[in-house]
Amino acid sequence: MNIMENKNNSDVQKQIAIMKQLRKALTFISISLILILGYSIIDFIIITSILAVIAISFAPYLITTLIKLKKWDWIIAFVLIIGIPLILGFTVSYKFSFRSTFFFITLLMFYLFCWNIRSNIPYWIKDISPRSQVQLGNGTHY
Repeated sequence: MNIMENKNNSDVQKQIAIMKQLRKALTFISISLILILGYSIIDFIIITSILAVIAISFAPYLITTLIKLKKWDWIIAFVLIIGIPLILGFTVSYKFSFRSTFFFITLLMFYLFCWNIRSNIPYWIKDISPRSQVQLGNGTHY
């Protein structure tokens, strides 16, 4: 194995490690969706607030990781699906009930976006390392 192949293999291993870490973090985000199911038991505002705090805390990590992985199309999708609606929600003055519904839908879109990324990570790994089987943390081989 020459030096260039060794460097490429090292880069691939680093990217796979980053992807595995992102997938684990997205599993936590997916679990928080269970809170949505409990909205009839717990006050809607409390559930929405908890989900918003989790999303706001996780978004910088998500964006940073997507930048490290050079997933520019996913970053653009994030801006279009979550960023622009969020900015519009803050700048356009609507009635409070419409604004809160608007933010909840944007929050739901964030969680669906995270779920979609989590579902695609095995394919990302397969794309950069097609000959090797990669085991993700839950025992799944790709």
